[in-house]
Amino acid sequence: MVWRRAVSTPDRHRSRTDERAAASLDFRSGFTLVELMVTMTIFAIVTSIVYFAYVQALRTMTKGEEAADLGSAVHGLVKTIRQDLLHSSYLTEAARESLGIVTSDGEEILYVLHDSVLVRNEAPALPQGIMLDTFAFAFYGNDLSFDTDGDSSVTLEELDLDSDEVLKPGEIERVTLVEVYLQASKHDLSRAITSSVYLRSPGRAPATGLADTSAFPGDRFGEGTLFGEGTVLGERERLKEKDRQKQKEKGFGFDSDIFK
Repeated sequence: MVWRRAVSTPDRHRSRTDERAAASLDFRSGFTLVELMVTMTIFAIVTSIVYFAYVQALRTMTKGEEAADLGSAVHGLVKTIRQDLLHSSYLTEAARESLGIVTSDGEEILYVLHDSVLVRNEAPALPQGIMLDTFAFAFYGNDLSFDTDGDSSVTLEELDLDSDEVLKPGEIERVTLVEVYLQASKHDLSRAITSSVYLRSPGRAPATGLADTSAFPGDRFGEGTLFGEGTVLGERERLKEKDRQKQKEKGFGFDSDIFK
């Protein structure tokens, strides 16, 4: 019997070595449980930060839109009231929470506050969702006589209301200036505004009613013509040039629309 020695060839040895190396490489290229947990933790943190930033940006944008809507509604309401007063022929009602106007075109307009809702001719004056926290009218007037000290000014005083918060009888024809104050809110936002308007036809009344100032057709008041606090410039047409020069000499430096 002949014994033969088995000799391993280099190729077979190299093949087994490559297989072990490949298996070892595959094991090292994978994720361990610790690495996977760390990766998931980092991903969760980054996702939370991004989500928080998105929510904050969304809230800021929503609040900005609500603030714009609230401001637009409040200023729009005040603008409407001012326009109605500037075009008024006379007042039919004057109270803390209500105002009746007849315009030069004969249109009747009534503002009434009812259960914190301001109504203009039976229609809500503010959009739905906006709450009216505070609303009030104030009325100022004079006796339609001019001072004799040569400065052609009259002093305004706030007209008293009775116990029902209504202008006392006989004083509605004295109204020269109407002031409106309102504060409105939407969610946690709030806006307040005060505005005043000088009537273009103060003291004028309907044919059946209040004081008639037709004897002084030149007397008229403009909007926003205050000298100091609580006074308003008013002058007859025949004195307008004289008063303009007088005011320029005093250094007021502007021309009022009263004289135009």
